[in-house]
Amino acid sequence: MAVRFRHFLALSILLTAFVVLAMGYSVLIPPGEGVDELPHFDYVRYVKEHRSLPVQPLSYNESVEVWMGHHPPLYYTLAGLAISWTDTSDFTQVFRPNPHFVWQENVGSNGWNVMLHFGQDEFPWRGSVLALHVVRLMTVGLGAVALYAIYRVTQLLLPDHPWAPLGATALAGFNPSFIFMASTIHHDTLQAAIFALSTWWALRFLKGPERWYETWLGGILLGAAWLTKLSGLSLVPVVGLVLVLKAWRSRNWRKLIPQALCIFVSATLVAGWWFIRNQRLYGDLLGWQMFLNLHRHMARSAPYTLSEFSAFLQQIGRTFWGAFGYMHITFPRITKCLWWLTSLAGIGLVVGLLRGRLVPRAHWAEWLIALMVPILLFASFVRFSIATIGAGHGRYLFPAGASIGALLIAGLNGFTAWRHQRAISIAMTIGMIVYAVWLPVKLVLPKYSTPKTTTVDQLTEITPVGAVLAGTLELIGYQSNADLVMPGQWIHVNLYWRAIGSSDERLDPQVHLQAVDDQGNVIASSTSWPVPSLPPAVWESVAVYVTHMYLGIPVQELTGQIHLRVGASLKGNDGYVLSQDAAGNSCHLVPIGDILAIGSVTEVSPDVVPNPRSEVFASTLALLGFELPSDPIPRGSAGSVSLYWQVLEQPDADYTVFIHVLNDQGELVTQFDRPPGGGTTPTSTWEVGQTLRDTYPLPIPPDVPADTYTVRIGMYTWPSLERLPVMRNGRPVGDGVELGSIQIQP
Repeated sequence: MAVRFRHFLALSILLTAFVVLAMGYSVLIPPGEGVDELPHFDYVRYVKEHRSLPVQPLSYNESVEVWMGHHPPLYYTLAGLAISWTDTSDFTQVFRPNPHFVWQENVGSNGWNVMLHFGQDEFPWRGSVLALHVVRLMTVGLGAVALYAIYRVTQLLLPDHPWAPLGATALAGFNPSFIFMASTIHHDTLQAAIFALSTWWALRFLKGPERWYETWLGGILLGAAWLTKLSGLSLVPVVGLVLVLKAWRSRNWRKLIPQALCIFVSATLVAGWWFIRNQRLYGDLLGWQMFLNLHRHMARSAPYTLSEFSAFLQQIGRTFWGAFGYMHITFPRITKCLWWLTSLAGIGLVVGLLRGRLVPRAHWAEWLIALMVPILLFASFVRFSIATIGAGHGRYLFPAGASIGALLIAGLNGFTAWRHQRAISIAMTIGMIVYAVWLPVKLVLPKYSTPKTTTVDQLTEITPVGAVLAGTLELIGYQSNADLVMPGQWIHVNLYWRAIGSSDERLDPQVHLQAVDDQGNVIASSTSWPVPSLPPAVWESVAVYVTHMYLGIPVQELTGQIHLRVGASLKGNDGYVLSQDAAGNSCHLVPIGDILAIGSVTEVSPDVVPNPRSEVFASTLALLGFELPSDPIPRGSAGSVSLYWQVLEQPDADYTVFIHVLNDQGELVTQFDRPPGGGTTPTSTWEVGQTLRDTYPLPIPPDVPADTYTVRIGMYTWPSLERLPVMRNGRPVGDGVELGSIQIQP
């Protein structure tokens, strides 16, 4: 009694935890973001509205009503009945694909979301969104059925180990990929439930005693598997093996043929009509050629090589223990830990079998059946991968969850011969539940967060722009994380947009941000959608949207100002869409602001040094020459100063250079201080014998009077601010050097 109560309690906890988690996934994962969820839901909707099955065209050039209509109909019929009371007439209005989305694994530059989410799918649900959530809830129930059957299968495989079913069910059922599949719309969950129930039936039937309905029940499950997915055909050899083992155990071979007839006749009564329909419509019992015609982008044209098989296995490896979205959100590094655990279980399985205390020999037939299920299922998907590309999805193995869970828990107990089965099962259960919560909450759901918006009234610390791009977007202003930029630095720029015009007339342009030097050369650029997850057509007209863009400044000599420019173009069009600046002037690139560049250090030949000098700083650095702006510098802009150094001795410290601008009374008007190269090439890294050009900007404040000024330079150590002594021809000349004069104009 105590053991039965323990199993009841364990099952109750597992099923409750699973349903709570799966319902959480179902509510929090945006509608349409399950793998192929909208095409599957469209099939459900078709069955519900037409009360018939879709007929697929034989040619790719013909119109297709339901892209998933090639699948057997059991899941879609059940789901259609579940939503028969709902109104799904708004399907095309509320479910709109994200035009930016491009399938790339773990690349979200075009948005992580396959469908658009602009408030139409928020709670309270209605119409097609409500119907979708009803089907998701039904699928959660199917996942719970699968877990129940997995638990019962493990009880029959390991009857002497009462804690094994807990661990096996947790390892199979709390896999985030399985919960994700069970919380969205997909027939794989029904197939997982049918396979687990079929495995449970097979073990019960093998053990006996026989009941009058056992063979009919087996046939119904077999037919249901055929009517859910073609992989259900892999159960045929399993059922045949069960019948042979049953006859061998009972030494009653006369029942073999009647039992086989009963099972396969009942299976044919359940699903045979589907194959006859395929033959009549498509000239093919399985409808396989019809599928390849419609989905020819999946058909494999090149030979199936060992490298292709390796890629198939790698894709299974990335998606089995944690994959979301259209299998484009994966976590290979994280899931490696689960594969290490799987490898550990495999080693433990071998160790336990060699010791002879892992699995009772009396249950070898049950384990043979349990092993046949994943082997045949895997073989069916290898065959699928030979004919098609992209077939290596880990979810295809979930129907073998009962066998996989039992093998894993047995292997993990193989090292200790079940002495710590309670601790191992509890640890696996807690660990898998924590993993199933942490992975989506921390790493998946944030990818679907709504775009950041604000209002014009809240924008108090931005540089205003007021330009219009593509007649669709008003660039209200921008923010940058840098007032000064050095070579090798990344600049973060926020662009603030508001959509203008009617929503049905708005274009969907990409935004180009460029950094241009004083000579007009593009030194850095970046292209992005204004909001990758949301085109302007569905923007709220009163909201301000934020684009986060980054510019990588190359390591090169940069002085003066870097000018930021913004333009827009339609995807596939190399030219910029005509835009208007704040004054209404037409232009391709709108100037939005400037950032001061602080220069860099470059090694040069001593032969190219202009304006020779002979000062030596702290007996280590010789000032060989300099360059000052020859043209007048407008107030509010910047000139550049280049200093040419020769390294006499290895500097033992990192010096800072100051550049002072003095009036005719010797008073400081403005200055600019920084380490050589902006800190990218500190003086302690300079080598003896080098000749280096160090280029600096010289920003001139807008309030400096127009006049002629003297430029004086020097060096000091930080943080002591102690200036380096200067020698000329062996004599001290103070702590600075006057280079010459510059002119500042209004």
